[in-house]
Amino acid sequence: MRLFTFAAVAVLVMAAGPSFAGTFNVYEAGTYAGNVPATTYSAPNGTFTLSYTIDTSTLVFSNSIGFDPTVSNVVYRLNGNAVSLTSPLVGFATGGSDYIEFSFNPAGPYFTDAFLPLTSVPWSGPNSAPVVNPGTYHPVNGSDFVAPAPYGAYEVDYSEVTITATPEPNTFLLALTGLAGTAGLALRRRSLLSA
Repeated sequence: MRLFTFAAVAVLVMAAGPSFAGTFNVYEAGTYAGNVPATTYSAPNGTFTLSYTIDTSTLVFSNSIGFDPTVSNVVYRLNGNAVSLTSPLVGFATGGSDYIEFSFNPAGPYFTDAFLPLTSVPWSGPNSAPVVNPGTYHPVNGSDFVAPAPYGAYEVDYSEVTITATPEPNTFLLALTGLAGTAGLALRRRSLLSA
């Protein structure tokens, strides 16, 4: 009976899902408007995908109007072709005008940014310790792409933004260890009963 209880508890703990660190994968996709200039990062009617990993446990910057998480694993594709980016930044603006800002070339000489307002906000809590809620979010129509001078702001049609949590490797190791232990106890009990 004790083995059954132990196995049931192990299954319930594993079914609850792994715990998550402050690391999240973000995926954005969309189409530039027909009047967008042809630059390194944009093309008239060009389709794009952008994926990156953010770590909200190590913020680059935070204040009363937003926070910038650490960014890694950035992959940007324009019309299916990979575009190299040097040290891009991601900012999350809060306080009424909630949006995600992606800076393609923050080192300049001119910023090239994409502003992505969302119909619902995927984060909460104080900007010094934000809580990100994984899910699929829908952008507000009329998102902006700001190209460097002499260009200006142009419309971007985002399809959606998907945020998924990245489980800690130790969580999977712990779950596998528990499963192996439960299986081992079941085999041992079976061999003792048959002897």
